[in-house]
Amino acid sequence: MSVRVLQSSDDDLIVYDVFGVVTIDEVMACRQTILQLPPEVRHDLSQFVLCRDTASIRLTPVELRQFAMLQAAFAPGARRVYLVPDPIAFSLARMYASVKEGASGRFQFVETIEEAASLLGVTTDVLDGILNGERGETLRVVDGC
Repeated sequence: MSVRVLQSSDDDLIVYDVFGVVTIDEVMACRQTILQLPPEVRHDLSQFVLCRDTASIRLTPVELRQFAMLQAAFAPGARRVYLVPDPIAFSLARMYASVKEGASGRFQFVETIEEAASLLGVTTDVLDGILNGERGETLRVVDGC
């Protein structure tokens, strides 16, 4: 699994562009990377998790539940919007959210970039600009995250 962690320049938004094969070891390593982001990155920002280029997810429901029970890397109440077009990935993301939602924030799942932009209060041009590197900065690119 690889993840590009991007921050918008002026929209209080962190974007995770997830691609490749997702395993529990990689998810745990990625969480650690997020915990080590520079101190100037606020942990109450809205988050957009883009999983449209995820090849496969190799997490068991037990592993996913254990991961969800960990302390959140971001502040309680931070908005999280997931674009997860694959039905299996979508089911796992919903399972994660159902465990996590009680303590740490709002999870919303969408099927299109337009829906994500609307929920995040930005335009699709803003999201495209972040993903294309035209608006904001790449905080990390983590291969084998």
